[in-house]
Amino acid sequence: LKLSDEYRVITFDTDGGSLVNPITQKIGEAVTAPEAPTKTGYSFAGWDKEIPATMPAEDMTIKALWTVNTYKLTYVVDGEVYKEYEVEYGATIEPEPEPTREDWLFSGWKEEIPATMPAHDVVITGSFDVFTSITSVEAESSENQVIYNINGVRSNKIRKGLNIVNGRKIIVR
Repeated sequence: LKLSDEYRVITFDTDGGSLVNPITQKIGEAVTAPEAPTKTGYSFAGWDKEIPATMPAEDMTIKALWTVNTYKLTYVVDGEVYKEYEVEYGATIEPEPEPTREDWLFSGWKEEIPATMPAHDVVITGSFDVFTSITSVEAESSENQVIYNINGVRSNKIRKGLNIVNGRKIIVR
C-alpha cells in the first residue's frame, strides 16, 4: 500500500512497552498525542522527541523513555521488621543471612526468596524457636509431664529433634 505524497506516518517505538498504534495523517493536520504506553516494572518517562502539534512533512519515529520502579523487600522475624530494602525491578536479590539470637534457633524463611525483584513489594517472614539442651523433664509425678514427638505421638522421654513438653516446643540437638 503506497500512501499519497500528502500523507506521513509517526511511528512509536515503545521499547518493550504496550503497543502504541502509528499515526497516519495528511501533512499539516492536527496530531493528537496517543495514550502513554505501559511496561511492567517501569514508569513511563515521556518520549525522546516532542510529538508535533501538526503532521510533519516527513515520516518520524518517536521512542518511549522509561524509569525503572523500585519496590520494598522486607524481612520480618517474629512479627517485627528485621531488614528492609528498596530494590529496583529485575535486580538480583541476595538472600538475607539467617538472623541469630542467643539461646534461640532460627526456623528459616517461610517464603521462597525470589531470584530477582518482581514488580511488587515482597515480605519474607521467619521466626525463632527456643533452643535448649534439656535431656529430661522431671516432675513430681509422670502424670504431670506431657511429652509429644514431632509426629504427635505421646512419649515418656525427650528425644533428639523437636519435642512438645507441656505444650511448649523444645528442640534437642
